Amino acid sequence: MPGHECRPSGPDGRSWRNDSADPPPCRAGAPPAPVQSHRAPGTRRRTRHPVRVRPPEGDPVTRHYTSSTWLRPADGPDCVLRLDVVVSPCPGLRVSVPARLRYHRADPYAVHLDCHADLDEPITWLFGRELLAEGLRGRAGIGDVTVRRSESDPELLAIALNTPGHTVVLRTPAAPVRDFLLLSQLLVPPGTEHEHLDTGALLRHLLEDRPRPE
Repeated sequence: MPGHECRPSGPDGRSWRNDSADPPPCRAGAPPAPVQSHRAPGTRRRTRHPVRVRPPEGDPVTRHYTSSTWLRPADGPDCVLRLDVVVSPCPGLRVSVPARLRYHRADPYAVHLDCHADLDEPITWLFGRELLAEGLRGRAGIGDVTVRRSESDPELLAIALNTPGHTVVLRTPAAPVRDFLLLSQLLVPPGTEHEHLDTGALLRHLLEDRPRPE
């Protein structure tokens, strides 16, 4: 029965070819012989590592953390993170609420937080992107929105929404929020926000809201 072997070929002797005859048929009931890969002596197998691809410049990108896939919507926000936030309306009770973070290059200084709490329309909070960045590093904010790491678990981010006489604290994993923030900074680097403002539209909006003299 002919044997199986690999021989070097090519001008440099580094290419390998299989000069083996056809493999013998398997006996009845016997498992098939494993397929072996042949490498030149002294070489090592290369290990493939996952590559994190930077999103194309100017391409709207969505990160959906329930499926960990990249989506590119035809319109809408340039960057979206869908997440679940945990709310504690009273001691001992925790409720998971679907939410999402949105970032628009047309509104480069702000981040939108939509909370879907069994309502026809979501409740939207608007706060600064820089506030979110500072809250990932430490406590930030003194107004309607404050952001900080959770005292009970540093891996969680606590976003406090303050209204007169009431405060709601939303807790969510900090890592996805950090990735969302980094992606928004790839789209609009910090310090370049003014380059993305439509000053003409802003001026028209201010003039429209200004009361006209009678």
